[in-house]
Amino acid sequence: MPPAPPPAKALRAFLMMSVAWSATVTTCLGPFFPLYMKENFNASTTLVGLCFSVLAMMQFVTCPFVMPISRRINRFNSLRFGLLASVAGALLFGLVNQIPGFIIGRIVSGVGDAFIDVTALSFLIQY
Repeated sequence: MPPAPPPAKALRAFLMMSVAWSATVTTCLGPFFPLYMKENFNASTTLVGLCFSVLAMMQFVTCPFVMPISRRINRFNSLRFGLLASVAGALLFGLVNQIPGFIIGRIVSGVGDAFIDVTALSFLIQY
């Protein structure tokens, strides 16, 4: 017998916080990161743009695969994976001090954000 779903209000609040987390982590770097990259790594604007765009690119690539995976592992586990991947990517991005680490952190965050967005939308449609 499958577990009972949580109350609808609690689930909606959790989903809103999940999507807010992913949106905040994604956009709060905008004003500060280009200057940091320029001063500390003498990075070009192209490299800074790559660090920002790789997240959206990974979301675009990952989204079609989220629902088949979510059906296999259950939507709650899919949402948990997305949150863990998003947090892990943010921590990796924040703790490393090398350009490849920044890009890898954004890739992991992009995969997590894709899982959060698709799973949260399917939950909102169902409940």
